[in-house]
Amino acid sequence: MTTPAYAEIGITTNFSFLRGGSDPRAYVHQASILGIPAIGIADHNTLAGVVRAYKELDNDKVLHKPKLLIGARIVFVDGTPDVLVYPRDRAAYGRLCQLLTRGKRGDDITRIEKGECHLAFADLLEFSEGQLLVLTLPHRFDPAQALDVLAKLKGSRAAGVWLAASLVYRGDDRRRLARLDDLATTAKVPLLATNEVLYHHPGRRPLQDVLTCIREKSTIDAIGRNISAARSTTSCARR
Repeated sequence: MTTPAYAEIGITTNFSFLRGGSDPRAYVHQASILGIPAIGIADHNTLAGVVRAYKELDNDKVLHKPKLLIGARIVFVDGTPDVLVYPRDRAAYGRLCQLLTRGKRGDDITRIEKGECHLAFADLLEFSEGQLLVLTLPHRFDPAQALDVLAKLKGSRAAGVWLAASLVYRGDDRRRLARLDDLATTAKVPLLATNEVLYHHPGRRPLQDVLTCIREKSTIDAIGRNISAARSTTSCARR
C-alpha cells in the first residue's frame, strides 16, 4: 500500500460537545485503514479527546499506527477566528495546558460556568511560545482582520504559523481558495490543506446532522438545506 503524503489535522471528536460525531478511537482505526501517516486531534478548547486516541494506538487491531499530533482548536470569545494549536515540545504542551486552564478557571472578576472556556486572542499570544499555529477562517471572512491576526501570530513566539485551506462545498470553493492563497501570499505564511473533519466515516453523517440540529435548536425538516451551513459554523464536515 502506498503511503499518502497527506496528514489529517484539525480533527474534531465527540469530546467537542455537539460538534464531533465520532469517538477519537474511531479516527485512529480509520487512519490505519486508509494508511494516513499522521492525524491531529484538535477538539474545541480541550485536550480530552487526545487521551483516548493515544491509548487506542496500543490496540493490536490497529495495524498501521498513525503518528498522533496532540493539539486543540482554540475558540475565542472576542470574535477572533479559530486557531489550531499544536505544541512542538513538552514545554509548549505545558503552556497549552496553562492556556486552557485559564480559559476554564477564569479570574477573580470573570466567573466561568462549568463546561465553558473563555479565551481571548491575547491569551493565546501570551502562551504562544513553541506552538505550531494554524489560523482557520469561516466561509466568509474579513481579509483585513485575517491579515492582522496572522501578523500578530507571526510576531509572537510561536514556532510556526500557517493559514488553513479547506473546501466548504457551497459552490464557490475555487474562488474562496484563490482568496486564501492571495491572503497567505500577502501575509507570507504557508497555506495548509485541511478537511475540517467532524466524523470518521460517511455512515456517521446522520448522527452528525442530528447533533447539529440539537446545537442549533432546530429539526432536520426545519433546517433543511441549511444543515451544511449550520454544520460548518466553525468547521466543515469531510465528504
